[in-house]
Amino acid sequence: LNFDKLANDGSGYANIEKSHGDVVQGALYEIENSAIQGLDRYEGVPNHYERSSIEVYTKDYLVDCWVYIAIDLACIPGLKPRSEYLEHLLAGSDLFSEKYWEILRDTPTFNSN
Repeated sequence: LNFDKLANDGSGYANIEKSHGDVVQGALYEIENSAIQGLDRYEGVPNHYERSSIEVYTKDYLVDCWVYIAIDLACIPGLKPRSEYLEHLLAGSDLFSEKYWEILRDTPTFNSN
């Protein structure tokens, strides 16, 4: 997980990239196929993100799912998330291991000096 997707205010949105040995924790949602086009529009496909199929390992099974990955032209390394955006992610503490949550909590933010 990194925050290299450029937001309008210069901060960074969450993004994922392949990184051998690293893990991204989060939630999986089951949605109707009919909702995918609307979600694509909301996420800004194809101008900001692309929808990709990946295999996700849960604690019980392996599942194929869709993820949104920012296109290279929309990414700038070294961006930081706004504190409000990071707090939104941290609110899902019941979805993360304690160690992962602490890593997120300690992420430097756009608003900090």
